[in-house]
Amino acid sequence: MSETGLNAPGLAKITGVVPGTVYNYLNPFSDRQIGFDFAYGLLKALGYNPFWLVFGEGEHRFPPEVMKQLTENKDTNFDHFEAADRDRFLRKRIEKAGIEDIIEMLLETKRSEIRAIRAILQKKSPPIDDRRVEHIVLPDSP
Repeated sequence: MSETGLNAPGLAKITGVVPGTVYNYLNPFSDRQIGFDFAYGLLKALGYNPFWLVFGEGEHRFPPEVMKQLTENKDTNFDHFEAADRDRFLRKRIEKAGIEDIIEMLLETKRSEIRAIRAILQKKSPPIDDRRVEHIVLPDSP
């Protein structure tokens, strides 16, 4: 934060999160991973590489000349980067967690089995707030 000259509320404002979220990301005792939207907010505002922020890979920031090319046009937005990188970001998290096999198995699961799994999980854990979960459209069962 010191190199940006911003405090937690300032970073929260430019990334669209609440200051508490920034404090959680900065807390060395918190195991909370930096979110994709927060990382992309820092890319748009300050040129930070989202993959460096989350995974420690690549340069800390994009070179100024690259950022200039990306933002030369006032109408330029980062949607094309976000769409491509959101997929890479998710794949990287799955790979890092070592759950590729589980994901593949779930994708091949029948809808009736998914409902059974959901019922079991709901009994073992508190209900999931569906407003915070991006719904995945499952293929029709064979």
